[in-house]
Amino acid sequence: MNLHLGQGDTGEITFLGFNQDQTRLAVGTRTGFRVFSTNNLMLSFLREFGAPISLVEMLFCTNVLAFVGSGPDPFFPSKVVIWEDSQGSLIGEVNFKSPVCGIRLRRDRLVVILERSIVVYALEQLRLLDKIATSPNPAGVCAVCPMSPKFRLACPGEQVGEVLVKLFDLDRTHHIQAHEHPITAMAMNIAGTRLATASEKGTLIRIFSVETGEKVLEVRRGKDPSNIDGLCFSSDSRWLAVSSTRVRQAGRFRNFRVFFTTHPCSDIILLSFLSPVIPYFGGSWSFAQFHIPGADRSPHPIRSICAFTPANELIVATSEGMFYKCRFQEGAPGPCQVLQESRFLDLLPADTPRTILAPASTMSAAQPTAPTPATPPPPPSGGAPSLPEGAAAVPVAMESPASTTSPATQPTR
Repeated sequence: MNLHLGQGDTGEITFLGFNQDQTRLAVGTRTGFRVFSTNNLMLSFLREFGAPISLVEMLFCTNVLAFVGSGPDPFFPSKVVIWEDSQGSLIGEVNFKSPVCGIRLRRDRLVVILERSIVVYALEQLRLLDKIATSPNPAGVCAVCPMSPKFRLACPGEQVGEVLVKLFDLDRTHHIQAHEHPITAMAMNIAGTRLATASEKGTLIRIFSVETGEKVLEVRRGKDPSNIDGLCFSSDSRWLAVSSTRVRQAGRFRNFRVFFTTHPCSDIILLSFLSPVIPYFGGSWSFAQFHIPGADRSPHPIRSICAFTPANELIVATSEGMFYKCRFQEGAPGPCQVLQESRFLDLLPADTPRTILAPASTMSAAQPTAPTPATPPPPPSGGAPSLPEGAAAVPVAMESPASTTSPATQPTR
């Protein structure tokens, strides 16, 4: 789950995102990026470039990241930078002719979301594998199964409310008419078997089988429209979290909540939803709730994303720079118990250097001189589509990459 806040927000934070296994929180700021451990909220590392970083995507817990800036060269909003943090070096880049709206990483794939298309690369050589046309998608909505060898991707289709699901490992594609309004949020579980979606209306959450495209569950968050900031499955797929921002009709008071449901999304427990009654997902009908403190008094929206720990704990990070760790009891519905509350932007250990690596005007994509040993990612299996060698340098449309520079090192585990 990630949240692109953009340059219109007044705070220091421009981006929030969890890595694939929800053990790290990446934060983009107006001067660089920071990475925190979600286990103890320790600052893992930070990098100051003196320029805004609008998108950050980690590769699990490795030192490889992809990011996009929103400033002058080399931090153009149309350039994806592949970064090796242990050496503080650019190891690859891809340039586009339009701004990048989102990034997703796997150990073997780089997925770049543009406003009207999604481009898929082999991560090792940045070789172009596929391009998918979408409806307008400025929020960069896309869900990818992070686990190999299942490469599965979901994104908005070309029609309003449509979801396109591509199972590269099975060479299969589904077109799902998920909602009547544009898709604004989606999430795939880590096993690549379930897909949750929400539209800009924000009243219904629908869950589909990735392999068949069939709807397996529909839950109503509430009757009032809300902005869904993110959806997130727990690692065992038994819980689904939804972070939302609901604006009251008066426009002066806002209610911000993080809801999650006790309704499991595994095949075994889904049998309980054969009832004709549609369960509610919001308010008193949800299994547990967490209300962000002070959000109802804030003069501007406080947005949030959430994740799970293996110990049935909910992690919440907000656009105000706050971090909450909460506990919920499986057999005891109700409000979450807050275990930890911190302002993560204030966490700066004494041994963490806060130095500007290079001025934005002088940084270059120089290859690292001493590559770290690496274990190559496993080769893709199944019927993953591919293009001829060198296709990455061949434009296929106006939104195709203008140029690519391949990484010099492989992602490390």
